[in-house]
Amino acid sequence: MTGMEDLESRPAATIFDLAAAILARTGEIATMRLHKLAFYAQAWHLVWDEELLTDAQFFAWGTGPVNPELHATHPGVFLIRDVPGNPDVFTAAQIESIDEVINAYGGLRPYVLNAVVKNEAVVQPGVLNLWITQRIAP
Repeated sequence: MTGMEDLESRPAATIFDLAAAILARTGEIATMRLHKLAFYAQAWHLVWDEELLTDAQFFAWGTGPVNPELHATHPGVFLIRDVPGNPDVFTAAQIESIDEVINAYGGLRPYVLNAVVKNEAVVQPGVLNLWITQRIAP
């Protein structure tokens, strides 16, 4: 695949499945941390395996990348421990990507994770969703 072509196949997993997989590994976490971990899992899996983990779209909000569908299930909630998703729908390679992201970003202090995600070039209005749903060649 070259240029900015759409990925040919869309995954069957949803943002709720990804969130459930993350929460199954982390336990209760801050909702914005969940969104950031989901964003990084989607992004890094796309880089490593050239496929999307979920059908999720992320948008650049003031707090970092957010999936509006997931956010709608917990508005105003600071901590989240479960979501209506199936964490067992992912392949071994997809689980490896999720685990690697949690290992790399999950233990960062909140202000560090915020600084890291806000310094990403793709977390800018109008860029984030394009980058995460399409492969952009260097």
